[in-house]
Amino acid sequence: MKLLRVRVLFIIIAFTVFGLAALLALSLNREMKSKSEWSILQEIEFSHRLVTDDSTVVFASSNGYDAIGIRSDSMPSLFPAPRFPRVWLLASPEYGQKVKKIPPESNYAITSSDLNLILVHQPRMSPATQKELRQHVVN
Repeated sequence: MKLLRVRVLFIIIAFTVFGLAALLALSLNREMKSKSEWSILQEIEFSHRLVTDDSTVVFASSNGYDAIGIRSDSMPSLFPAPRFPRVWLLASPEYGQKVKKIPPESNYAITSSDLNLILVHQPRMSPATQKELRQHVVN
């Protein structure tokens, strides 16, 4: 009877350890995918940083991800980094933060017609990104 209890206890501990290891691996996998999304957004921002375009809203894609660039004249300048002429949002992030935006503490404004253009161009945009954009609509 005592040997049976030891075996049952061993099995319970083994399943617990394997379960925790699986959860840790899943968590690390999601974190790595979230970092990959940030890298894609950084690449899009960097490749468009020096592009002069008077459009309030521009769209870009990279590695299967869509991004929205919104012109902003009030971006902070962090020496020696250049000013960021646009705020970039990942349209539909799948991992990590619900809204991925570069620069993260940026301020911008769009009109309701800009928002409508974005919604037409990005019909599968995440609800969190839509909410973020709606909070910056001015009339």
